[in-house]
Amino acid sequence: MYKLIGLFFVCHLNFQAQSIPFQPTFIDPCTGKVATTVTWSVGGNGIFYDGGPEAGTVLLQVGHYFLEVHDGFNTSLIDVEVNKRNSIKDTFYLPALKPRLGFRHYSDPMIFLEKKPKKKRIIPGPYTICGGIANGKVVDYYYNGNKRSEGIFKNGRLVDTLKHWFLSGGLKSLEFPVNQGECLMSFYKNGNRALYIGDKKEIFYYRNGLIEKNFERKPKWFGKQKRTQIYFDSLGQKTKKMVSRCNTKCAGVVCSKLSQHLHKAIYYRDNKPDRLIKHGKLYIRKGKKWQFTKILTLEEIQQRLFK
Repeated sequence: MYKLIGLFFVCHLNFQAQSIPFQPTFIDPCTGKVATTVTWSVGGNGIFYDGGPEAGTVLLQVGHYFLEVHDGFNTSLIDVEVNKRNSIKDTFYLPALKPRLGFRHYSDPMIFLEKKPKKKRIIPGPYTICGGIANGKVVDYYYNGNKRSEGIFKNGRLVDTLKHWFLSGGLKSLEFPVNQGECLMSFYKNGNRALYIGDKKEIFYYRNGLIEKNFERKPKWFGKQKRTQIYFDSLGQKTKKMVSRCNTKCAGVVCSKLSQHLHKAIYYRDNKPDRLIKHGKLYIRKGKKWQFTKILTLEEIQQRLFK
């Protein structure tokens, strides 16, 4: 009994020695005061921890983390590098330039003043700076003096490229307005592209710069919308391709009801087609032809699509 208690006590001491107390403090750059309404979570190494305005948390290991900060309708991501196994009490400055994510789209007020508006459109935004609608050239800074973001706005909407930088000074992301294609690109710290999001295409990249997955949408295809999803391994070889026919209720680039709207799914081995699922049937590649194997149940299709 005493041995068990002693063992528990030793394990508890070892856990305390390995754990890293983490207590962030957030400063509102517009007032210079501590932000008390902020909630946050920190994630990294496959583990996520929640925190509150005053509560801290305990990290289990050193490494790179993402601090997700929620301030009202606004959400921002901050990179955190933990390389010491001692208590961390760090101060972070919240961004002054913020998109109102709770009201992701709004109508440009200038449209209603036009006698013959060219097109009724919904525009991302609005962006705010210290509570007011962003207008003109806006530059936001980190506490160390490096630029955090820079863009040109009119009535809260972006009219020129919005740039974001990492704390270290490297380019983090580019956001292009409607008149420049309306897309978003983000980058890894090593300079390689991490993500591209457009109206009809989304591309995700590995850290080495190769494509991880490529999603595309074709508006008109046999009376429906075609959505193609292609996956690659870290060496650049194709592993899976899925094509779906979605109706107009399926918003976005990726089909949200893939198992119901699936047209076909092709699986690759050594960058060559190996298996095919089409119309609920499974085929195996034999030479240059597909050989029917069996009819799949909806559950089997679901398992094969998302494994």
